[in-house]
Amino acid sequence: MDDVEKQTKTIDMLLTKLFQVLLESKAEISSSGYVPGVSSFPTDTHVREALSKILENTAFFSDLLLRMPSLIGTRFKKNNEWQVIFRWSLNFCGETQLVDEETAQTFDLVGQELEIIPRRANYVNPFRDTEAKVRAATAAAAAAAEAKKQAEKSKRRKAPRGPSLGGRKTEL
Repeated sequence: MDDVEKQTKTIDMLLTKLFQVLLESKAEISSSGYVPGVSSFPTDTHVREALSKILENTAFFSDLLLRMPSLIGTRFKKNNEWQVIFRWSLNFCGETQLVDEETAQTFDLVGQELEIIPRRANYVNPFRDTEAKVRAATAAAAAAAEAKKQAEKSKRRKAPRGPSLGGRKTEL
């Protein structure tokens, strides 16, 4: 299995678990009756944990999506359930007013990246060029490793075993 396949499987497992946690936390929040901006901050530890999981996983997914838009974005856009959960989560996090300014900016950028909100004229994903450079470097490193492996393989040719018919001509 090559590195790209490993990376793909790892990302798929990560995203599946992430959205499972978001869905479970959404159910916990919904059943508690907590409404951000309207209700007071929850005192129940289970509700607080669910709130924390929503905030953390939304920020984590947002960061992943911005850093690897082609890899994460294609998987995300193929799964409608994930889209519904994330839109709810992004909206919920905005209503809580519990995130710092940098995280709020990340949420704004990911909203524009996914076109949940209209893109501003000056919108730029700061990581899109970086992702392309990393992919190119990874591909170049993989090609170099493969070339090295092929060179070593050709060097290791085995000498024929057993007697030969021609023999060697030696001078006495």
